[in-house]
Amino acid sequence: MLTQRTVHIDAICRQLATTGHDAHILKGGLGKKALATVHDAMAAPDTDNGIVVVATGSYLGEGFDWPQLDTLFLAFPIAFKGRVVQYVGRLLRSHDTKHDIELHDYLDAHIPVLARMHTKRLTTYKTLGFKQPTPPEPVPPNVDKRSRRGSSRGCSPQQLMACRSSKRPR
Repeated sequence: MLTQRTVHIDAICRQLATTGHDAHILKGGLGKKALATVHDAMAAPDTDNGIVVVATGSYLGEGFDWPQLDTLFLAFPIAFKGRVVQYVGRLLRSHDTKHDIELHDYLDAHIPVLARMHTKRLTTYKTLGFKQPTPPEPVPPNVDKRSRRGSSRGCSPQQLMACRSSKRPR
């Protein structure tokens, strides 16, 4: 899962914990021990349950290499094609254990600037060979209300929409 704010990482991890998922965090300022623990988990993920990694976009930028990555949740707005290609390109790397890849792109369709940014991302996804995404669907209403703290718009979970798309790896 990819986001831009460390406070958002904390909120996402709290919500994941309520569903029984332990998330590994990758963000700036991690100590060597914490970073080694995450890298060890990524090197040998649980084959039945996989691994959940929540990271900042800046951490997942240049130099990040994890070819096993098969699912990406983009949980922050971005429009710049180069960054979108960089983040989504992490999914496109070949690996023996990958058969399909999934991209989940979240948006708030009720804020025009965010909707326009999403439209730009869809164009980029198409150039990367992704199929037409499934129609957006509402996020379940059990989203942690604390995760919206600090939002300038105070959007409700019903206003947040998810757009899914998938493609086979090269």
